[in-house]
Amino acid sequence: EQAAKRYAAFDRDKSGDVSLEEFTRPMKMRVVRADKNKDGRAMAAELAETMKLEESSPAIVGMLARFDANKDGGITVTEVENRRANRFKVMDADGDGKLTLVFENGANLQKV
Repeated sequence: EQAAKRYAAFDRDKSGDVSLEEFTRPMKMRVVRADKNKDGRAMAAELAETMKLEESSPAIVGMLARFDANKDGGITVTEVENRRANRFKVMDADGDGKLTLVFENGANLQKV
């Protein structure tokens, strides 16, 4: 049920599947909103302020660990796009360019 709710949040056009753009958009928007000084990077302090968290919080530290590819202390839209594209490729088991939530006997087999 929780996977279905998360999936529905990604499926913005309600098509029943999730495109790469839909999969990438939430994190891209988070970076754009957090980039208060408009330098093209959301730094830890900007992310923390936007998310109302401490810079040292697990959420901020984890985001930087996952998305800050060049380890400059900030996240760019390009870094998000690259990371999400790689993750999408792994999750798109059948290679059709779409993620689909599949249930078999009540078990979640593939999730966003």
